[in-house]
Amino acid sequence: MSRYLDLARRALNEKRSLPESSSCKQGDEDVSFPEPYFRENGSLVIPSNSNPRYHWWNGGLSIQETIREIRRKNKTG
Repeated sequence: MSRYLDLARRALNEKRSLPESSSCKQGDEDVSFPEPYFRENGSLVIPSNSNPRYHWWNGGLSIQETIREIRRKNKTG
């Protein structure tokens, strides 16, 4: 578990080091972001450059909500 926390902290630090002009503002819906996904082994991957709504470490959707959303999209898409 500490490995995942380290990854989350690193992603948050990377975000904080970005100039403010390059960070995503709410309403930038025309910007294309990589989507969260499951690896073959079932582990969840949330790219640090994905839509900030998936960033649980920064007040986004919880991991459980993200998992539900991915499963729903996979069923319909």
